[in-house]
Amino acid sequence: MKNFILIKLAIVTLGLSQTYDIVIKQGRVIDPETDLDQICNIGIIGNEISDITKESINGKVTINAKGLVVSPGFIDLHAHGQTNSAHRYQLKDGVTTALEMESGVAFIERWIEAKKGKSLVNFGATAPHGFLRSIAMNKNKRTANQLIDHFNKNKMKLEDSTSDKSKPSKEDEKLKKNCSITYHPLTMNLKRIAKQKKLKI
Repeated sequence: MKNFILIKLAIVTLGLSQTYDIVIKQGRVIDPETDLDQICNIGIIGNEISDITKESINGKVTINAKGLVVSPGFIDLHAHGQTNSAHRYQLKDGVTTALEMESGVAFIERWIEAKKGKSLVNFGATAPHGFLRSIAMNKNKRTANQLIDHFNKNKMKLEDSTSDKSKPSKEDEKLKKNCSITYHPLTMNLKRIAKQKKLKI
């Protein structure tokens, strides 16, 4: 019996003396899978969560999360931003998985290969139905000039996806006369928008 008590005490002591690589202290830990919603300390070893406890624990690096929520990363099912510039903003929102499940991605194998080992977040995409339809309906495809005439005639709003370095083309300038044009930067260039609106970020 004494031997059992000594062994048990040794295990408890070993647990208390454990030093984690990272400790997140006093955060409100929310885990929908287990219904956990409590103020806890989290011990991390390597790339894995080793312990979630209310007991005091020590780490080589300690993060004070008091007043903050600690949770699994969010999954964004409708993420057009698939560059690392966009991913940086997604991470600030708590998103660790960004999926392009609206427009999808053409040439998916090449896309995955290009992002593999380089993406800041987990990624994925659905089939590019719009792209596939455009191929199937190629006989109905309009030229750029035909589209300009169509937009001008119907006073429609044109939204174009561009990079932050792109500039409106001559065709865009023609459209400006009769249409409202907005740009949808894939790189989410908020600084440029803020400058235009004279805002500070």
